[in-house]
Amino acid sequence: MSGFVNIVFSGALTLAFAGLGSGSAAAKAKYAIFDPPGSVGTYAYSINDKGVVAGNYDDGSARHGFVRQPDGTIASFDAPEAVNTFPWQINAGGTVTGSYFDGARYHGFLRAADGTITSFDPAGSQRTWPHGINAKGAIAGYYCDTAACSTDNVQHGFVRAPDGTITKFDAPFSLFTLGWSINRKGTVSGQYSGGIGISGFVRQADGTFTGFDPPNAQQTFPYGINNAGAVTGFFYVQSGTPVGFVRAPGGGFVTFDPSQGHATEPLAINDQGVVTGSYNQGGTFIYHGFVRAADGRIKTFDPRGSTFTAPESINSDAIIAGFFVNGSNISHGFIRNP
Repeated sequence: MSGFVNIVFSGALTLAFAGLGSGSAAAKAKYAIFDPPGSVGTYAYSINDKGVVAGNYDDGSARHGFVRQPDGTIASFDAPEAVNTFPWQINAGGTVTGSYFDGARYHGFLRAADGTITSFDPAGSQRTWPHGINAKGAIAGYYCDTAACSTDNVQHGFVRAPDGTITKFDAPFSLFTLGWSINRKGTVSGQYSGGIGISGFVRQADGTFTGFDPPNAQQTFPYGINNAGAVTGFFYVQSGTPVGFVRAPGGGFVTFDPSQGHATEPLAINDQGVVTGSYNQGGTFIYHGFVRAADGRIKTFDPRGSTFTAPESINSDAIIAGFFVNGSNISHGFIRNP
């Protein structure tokens, strides 16, 4: 690693609110609801610019991966020797990354568009969680190298290059480092803790770190990064609930809260700066989806019958993939076309 840049607080703090009713604009959106055959619970996590969706489903005894084509065709798969398979993200070429559990450990996997699956782990890993993959096939994630990683909370970041080379990294002075998303330049966004609170970071391809927190944040959780380097996620203020943010590539922050003080959790941002995620209004366990335009306008939405809406990914056409839970407590995948 070549250096560490101090925490950045540049840019004006801007609050962007919008009406919370679903409204006529939201009503015009078209939804595709889907489940792989045999599913009793479907969880869509990623959509690429071709409209291909990846995620996992529960058949009542195990989790399996799936890839859904734009024509609705669904291919299910399992990593070799997997008891449970958990795909997380799909890139522009249809390559999927995620984790699988073999009965003893979690390992990383890479599934090519032709169905070929490669498993991998950073050296010494006891549990491997890949989370992001860029158009070139570089993967970002995190791993732990102790058998007690679920209790000692010591994780390290990694980047796996397209040739299979794995680079491990930690934010300077961190107790744990979680790599989450990676863009086409190889810039990774994620979270780390130096012992007091959790902060966000971006790590450039040359290893340079920039740690950051929105103003007044006590805990910061970045999740999505686009190809320009804009990052979205949420943060907590003291004794507060999550507030959404977008961090510009230069370090300025915009914050927003369609929940008006309850819980806002952005997860993904596309190259046009459009953000999606969920919010909770009224302190209940009922979550709704939202999409926030780059100019700050916010639309809220729910698939019909949803009591819990979880948008997870957005592509360049602002098509959103995720899952929702209905009144019978069953999860289904959805695609929302604006």
